[in-house]
Amino acid sequence: MTRDVPKEPELSHSPLRGLASGRIVLVEFEGLCGRYPCPLEEVTPEGEWIVRVPPSVTTRHPLRAGDTVVVRCAHEGTLYGFRTQVKSHAFRPQASMTLARPTEVGMQHLRQDDRVPCLIPASVSVGEKQLSGMLIDLSRGGCRFNSETTVDAPAAIAPGTRVMIRFPLFQMGEQQSASGTVRSANLIDGVLRIGVEFGELSASVSDCVEAYIAGLIDIVDEEAA
Repeated sequence: MTRDVPKEPELSHSPLRGLASGRIVLVEFEGLCGRYPCPLEEVTPEGEWIVRVPPSVTTRHPLRAGDTVVVRCAHEGTLYGFRTQVKSHAFRPQASMTLARPTEVGMQHLRQDDRVPCLIPASVSVGEKQLSGMLIDLSRGGCRFNSETTVDAPAAIAPGTRVMIRFPLFQMGEQQSASGTVRSANLIDGVLRIGVEFGELSASVSDCVEAYIAGLIDIVDEEAA
């Protein structure tokens, strides 16, 4: 009599197979605090992940086969998270590591209007006029922006106005730029509060926004609870 051997979960049709090279994934390393943006090199046909490791990690943390890492990423409006192990690593031509195929992946659908709170320095431009302030929340579809400004600002930035927003995202490289349409504008106690709906984001900005949001949501822990 033979005994059936349990099979590993079949992930061959996972949408994660479609991740493009260069997409930013967020990795937590044993012994380090925080989540580090790492460019994805490849998801192999066997489901292993090859990820470049930035100097901010290699100068502070030795890469070791067998270490457990937590990976988070966003793809086509869904956040993914999983724990896996480092299978191997290399330092030339640049530091990289190969991660074992994940067998359990947590998923959370990210609606267009799902917003995460934040405090990010930003600027909003309308023609020649520019306002400095803070993003107070951010989503794939838009943001809310506050600025201490003059009483005539709402007249210049009324609902329906097209604007350009520029803002950094922590450890995501260069400044991000997104065009959008003002959906609300209110002056309250000397603070202009505007809500902006993004237009079509460039692929690079969309990837960075999704990666930033993924870094603020504990997908793995929520799935395990």
